Amino acid sequence: MNVLKGYKDTRWAEFLGQINVISGEPPEVDINFKIPTICKPGPIGKLFNPNSELGMVASVKNPCTGCTYTYQWQMFAKDFHFCDCCECWRDLVFLSKYIEGLKSRELTVKTEVFSHYPDVDDFQLRLFVTNNVNNVTSESIMSLIRNRPPYGGNCTISPGAGVAQNTSFSIKCEGFEDDYNEIEKYAIKCQTINGKEVDIADGANPDWSNRLLPVGDLTNGNELNCSVHVKDSLGSIGIYPINTVTVDPLPLTEMRGLLLGMLNSTADPSDLVEASANLDETCSFLNSLSSMFQVLGENDEYTGMLFSLNP
Repeated sequence: MNVLKGYKDTRWAEFLGQINVISGEPPEVDINFKIPTICKPGPIGKLFNPNSELGMVASVKNPCTGCTYTYQWQMFAKDFHFCDCCECWRDLVFLSKYIEGLKSRELTVKTEVFSHYPDVDDFQLRLFVTNNVNNVTSESIMSLIRNRPPYGGNCTISPGAGVAQNTSFSIKCEGFEDDYNEIEKYAIKCQTINGKEVDIADGANPDWSNRLLPVGDLTNGNELNCSVHVKDSLGSIGIYPINTVTVDPLPLTEMRGLLLGMLNSTADPSDLVEASANLDETCSFLNSLSSMFQVLGENDEYTGMLFSLNP
């Protein structure tokens, strides 16, 4: 019988315990992501995209002949409300309904786990693999770091006021940063008068001109709300508002002229789209035009004008 010395906090005490020595090498285990593109090496662990499920798979390197293995996963979050003398890791067993496969070699962590801890960046996976022949267990630890989206910049739309189908707007974004990844692309989206979000511009270079915007909110002075979606190379997206602009409907007489011109045109609309060298500009034109048709449906004066068209 051996005498062991243990402690809690700074208090030491002796107690009796029995130690069984087990012979054999512990299993050597690899832990890998099922989809490698949703993670990348970080400064102290694996950077991961919290907007995607994490699929992990464990494999025993050089398994012995006839051996079988038992797997047990644990997941932790660095929660400073649960610090003890040495560490601040909280076992996420209470979120186990969002973690599938805790006793198998394949593990799936759903995004709800990370939504529960929106302000925590550090997570940890621990895997215990036991060789069922000699009962020797190994422990593997993988540190996971939440990949935060790009931040710190802003976008502007100019001019601050205009008319749908008549005013050419410019959009420029600058100052966005990302701690670990390259910024992959920017997307500008605006809400139409029926609340639908439409794409205005998209690309790696956040500087656009010649954009036609949809009509703004008719109940709020024709104000148009837009936002920029900034995505990094690992797939994390930050969404930030852009300065509000005012976009008025095209005046009745000009709308009539526009529609008559389209009716008299010999070109097929699909041909016009294919002929455009810039798909973004084509989309902004169509979204702006669509918003004008929505105005037609909500305004008796415009509706009367539509039925009176006579080319």
